[in-house]
Amino acid sequence: MPCGLGARDTLRLEAGLPLHGQDLTESITPYEGGIAFASKPLIDADFIGKSVLKDQKENGAPRRTVGLELLEKGIARTGYEVMDLDGNIIGEVTSGTQSPSSGKSIALAMIKRDEFEMGRELLVQVRKRQLKAKIVKKNQIDK
Repeated sequence: MPCGLGARDTLRLEAGLPLHGQDLTESITPYEGGIAFASKPLIDADFIGKSVLKDQKENGAPRRTVGLELLEKGIARTGYEVMDLDGNIIGEVTSGTQSPSSGKSIALAMIKRDEFEMGRELLVQVRKRQLKAKIVKKNQIDK
């Protein structure tokens, strides 16, 4: 059973919450990271990157954060490739763990926007194996 930072990491993943520096970085916009609500007050201000956020607000971000559930035994870790069933790389895992609440291997991943479909089966490269996974809601526990 995790404790300390391990417990925090597991709980936030089960709740679908991103971690700064891992699921949210300088290369991930609020629209891609699923926290666009945090950028609304900034749209009226001038800042570096404003035009990118404005474009993503109007036209959609090129990538999006999704929840994953592995369908085979294994744990998706940060940086592991996410592929379609033909083996084409469509994104990467940003966080992953084994959920003690559900007993399932869960993850957050950043994928190309056009590849998103709830329930869609994908592959995750876990070491030398390609494991089946499916897109699920980010919040993976019932309240």
